[in-house]
Amino acid sequence: MKMFKNIRFAILLAVVFVAGCEREQSTQARVEVLDVAAQAETFAPQLFAVGERVSLSWLERVGDEHALRYSHWQDNRWSAPRTVRKGSDWFANWADLPGVRPLEGGRWMAWWLQKSGDGTYAYDVQLAFSDDGENWQPVGTPHDDGTQTEHGFVTAFELPNNNVALAWLDGRNTAGGGHEHHGPGGMTLRYGMFDTEGRLVDEAEIDALTCDCCQTDSAVADDAVVLAYRDRTEEEIRDILVTRFVDGDWSEPVRVHADGWKIGGCPVNGPAIAADGENVAVAWFTAPTGKGEVRLAFSEDGGRTFSPAIRVDDGHPQGRVDLVLADGRALVSWVEAGESGAEVRLRDVEPGNKSKQSITLVKTDAGRAAGFPRMALLDDGSLLLTWTATGGAARAMRSARVYLK
Repeated sequence: MKMFKNIRFAILLAVVFVAGCEREQSTQARVEVLDVAAQAETFAPQLFAVGERVSLSWLERVGDEHALRYSHWQDNRWSAPRTVRKGSDWFANWADLPGVRPLEGGRWMAWWLQKSGDGTYAYDVQLAFSDDGENWQPVGTPHDDGTQTEHGFVTAFELPNNNVALAWLDGRNTAGGGHEHHGPGGMTLRYGMFDTEGRLVDEAEIDALTCDCCQTDSAVADDAVVLAYRDRTEEEIRDILVTRFVDGDWSEPVRVHADGWKIGGCPVNGPAIAADGENVAVAWFTAPTGKGEVRLAFSEDGGRTFSPAIRVDDGHPQGRVDLVLADGRALVSWVEAGESGAEVRLRDVEPGNKSKQSITLVKTDAGRAAGFPRMALLDDGSLLLTWTATGGAARAMRSARVYLK
């Protein structure tokens, strides 16, 4: 296995219309808020689409416990929720998210974060598989270092041989340094592969120094899994890198764009990546001049090289990006500070910097409690959206369907 460290709100309908300016045509969208039978305090939602199967997962707090629950998209609605696992010793966080992901052949996988010690950021990734989405078999952690350090920010993907793999940020080298990582080493990026019986069959370090707490993301191109993450150099440059998993090896990482963002701490703002054949797109937040931007870059060769970056935000972004590809176009979402508060916005961008005016999908909150909005593309071209509302007595996960015109 190659290892590299190189820089290379009630149910409603809303209609949104934004007139085009210097951009292409105007954009229209109809946003239909969906009912999700979630209870109590709900947060940390995730969306995953695999073929025609789509899952929505979230954390639900009941008393002193947290439960990982999920629904699947069926008959144009969310199914009755199911519970994967619950516990009173979990690490439940606004940015480091658990997930429930459909797999080929009707299988499912799930992961959550469980405390491993008294330290605030001492926790492990726990993994489980299911053949039917109802009965779950825990298989333990993908890491065996045994350190009471941070392990999280997971992205999961399938391989052609039906094995399943995940990549995560691994703090084993920061033991003794706490969350600020002033120990003997820095955060690393690692991966583990599981066979169809749930056995760990391969694991390796991908990058020996990464940003501490930015989400990772992955997509499957024609001939490779493409993994995006925020790097960290000894000079504290934290740009976005991509590496490809081909024939059992991780390629030398390449920089999506030379932002040169120098920052002494983690911005908690990871990239998003999507792929369709050899077409790959990456969206990310950056602030090399001290002012935030959301940027987008395309690749036509499976993530080996990327076009010049395009700025897609409206001038006051907070990041928290997501991305899907639809007929060669990138649909990019992010959180933008608006005149009346934060908003989840969307822009439709074609390769060659041909884009439409952004639209506001939903109002949100600028605070951490609002988490990270997520999207999934349905076969009819509509989008599923999830976010966390913070206006009530407790955080509440929400979902909507977005019809684009």
